[in-house]
Amino acid sequence: MYLDTIQFNKNNLPQTFPLPLSGMEYEATVDYNSENDRFYFSLVDEDGEDLVTRERLVAQETLFADLHDAALPSETLTLIDETGQTHEVNLATINDSIFISIDNRFTGEMDPNNHSSGYFNPDGDDANMDFSVEETFEDADNDTDDSIDDDSELQEGGGE
Repeated sequence: MYLDTIQFNKNNLPQTFPLPLSGMEYEATVDYNSENDRFYFSLVDEDGEDLVTRERLVAQETLFADLHDAALPSETLTLIDETGQTHEVNLATINDSIFISIDNRFTGEMDPNNHSSGYFNPDGDDANMDFSVEETFEDADNDTDDSIDDDSELQEGGGE
């Protein structure tokens, strides 16, 4: 899994930067509270309207999950550690082992048994898959290649 991440300089906060999402140019701000070692995220739309103010960054949590506002980007932003080892967002872990990521994982991708349906699709992008499981099995059953019959005759000693 390789995710797009939102990078910022954690040693120079608060930091405000443009954030292109959903075809719009948002303005994002990351703040840090050294008293409690926590990070906060704010988002402003193209017109300068505050959409989200100081939402706390929490490991493995989706930003804006409780908000239902059409002005928010359609992309899902999640605090993800691809190793699964980091459980806290703090100065030591942010942009080192845990990142604000544009979450484009498919449902169940992090489940170790995600290939139990018979095929493994690591990026969840079905558009790049040029076959379906059903077609593959049907094609194998309807094989009209005569070479199989020729080989069996040779093994039986009946072919020349």
